[in-house]
Amino acid sequence: VTTIASYAFAYCEYLSEVYLPKSLTTVGSAVFEGCDDALRIVFEGSVPTRVAEDAFEPLNAYYMSEYSRIWSRALDKNGMWENLTMHELALVTLTFKFGYGTDQVVTLYPGDEVEKPSDPARTGYTFTGWSPVIPNKAPNQNTTYTVQWQVNQYTLTFNANGGIGGKTFTQNYGTKVTAPTVTRTGYTF
Repeated sequence: VTTIASYAFAYCEYLSEVYLPKSLTTVGSAVFEGCDDALRIVFEGSVPTRVAEDAFEPLNAYYMSEYSRIWSRALDKNGMWENLTMHELALVTLTFKFGYGTDQVVTLYPGDEVEKPSDPARTGYTFTGWSPVIPNKAPNQNTTYTVQWQVNQYTLTFNANGGIGGKTFTQNYGTKVTAPTVTRTGYTF
């Protein structure tokens, strides 16, 4: 594919992502007219040499070169495109803090798919999620995600075995347990 004709994707209400090949040289008029402005356009090569003035209206930004660069145009006071520019997208670092052991760190471009870590396990605790919630796509800035744990509670029963002072209570994992004082006539504890 070297050319995308005018209105090729016009009113593409269900289209969320379009990949444009390295071979593309020409983009016609109003190619994405009426499309959702959340549409993501990924260029696998460089900027096409011939682009119609209104080719990408009303969209604001276009990802290209395998997510490493963003191609954007600013609107002038009359709402017309001007100043075709290219900007390098910076890599972002996502850090997953488990609260023990080694943190997991990944580096991605904004918009890349985020592979979420497997749910961690910790003795005496229940995994309840991440804070903030891990998105499906990498954000535009470095972000740290911290695991959230809920301490487990256990029911403990001290049986006085015919004596008095036996007790049942709930205790958080890892906290000090104090045994109750128990007595039984005729017996030594």
